[in-house]
This record gives sequence, structure tokens and C-alpha cells, in this order.
Amino acid sequence: MGIASVTHHIVINSPIPAVTQAILFNASGGSVIMNKEKIRVAIVGTGRISDLHAIEYMQNPNAEIVALCDTNIDLAKTRAKKWGCSESTKIVDELDKVLKDINIDMVELLLPHHMHLNAALKAIEADKIVSLQKPMCLNLDEDNELVDAVEKYDK
Repeated sequence: MGIASVTHHIVINSPIPAVTQAILFNASGGSVIMNKEKIRVAIVGTGRISDLHAIEYMQNPNAEIVALCDTNIDLAKTRAKKWGCSESTKIVDELDKVLKDINIDMVELLLPHHMHLNAALKAIEADKIVSLQKPMCLNLDEDNELVDAVEKYDK
């Protein structure tokens, strides 16, 4: 599939870090990130796969991990320490806390596949950039629902 983007709200199955892709959209006239030095990222889901994503964000000068969200707070704290996140990195146990935070620009959703649709819909409605790994959703109806939400909330 390669680089696949519905609009500036969502990045799906990207072979490059989503933060880089978001910056590319901005450079081409999109309105993803305006007048910001760094995209402020929340990693939602700190299971095994999160290590691979965190490395990319930590090494990207255009990104900053500002929050980790997991129902297992101890795991999120362990990841924050392992990745060398700053002391100011927020550790939370509910997606809604991330979505209400105006200091978060983007969510990297690293959740079980059956949780993708609900989390992505909430994040889009909260006007966050969403990075979502494949499969985007569990079936075509869910995919269409997600695409419709992006179109509805697109600026």
C-alpha cells in the first residue's frame, strides 16, 4: 500500500514515521501543523510494538513524545524510562485524557486491531492527527465509517 493518507487527519500504514509524513503534508500546502517546531505525540498502547515506533519518534528532531497512554500504568512508566522520555512526559491510563489535552497534536495508536475504529474515531473528532497501523479496521464497513469521519471533520 505504501504511503496512504485519507486527509491530514489520518496516516495509515506508512513506511516512514508518521511525524515525517505529517510534516511533508504541511510542506505541500496542508494544514497539519502550523507554526510548530515539533509535533507533540502521544503513544497510545505501550505493548511490544511500541518500542519500534518510539525509537523513530525519539530520533526525529521534528517530534516529541509528550504522553504515553496504557491501561497498564506500570508498563507505560517502564517504557518512558527505557526510551529516555523527559520528566514532563505525561503517563495516563485513558485515551480520553490524551484527546482532551490541547498540548498533544498527534496520537500513535498501537492498540489491538479490534480497538482501532473506536479510538481513531474519537481522535479524529478531537482534531488529532492519527497514525494507525494496518489493518485500519476489521472490515470494509468500519473502513468506510472511518473515512466518512475523516471527511466530516476535515478542515
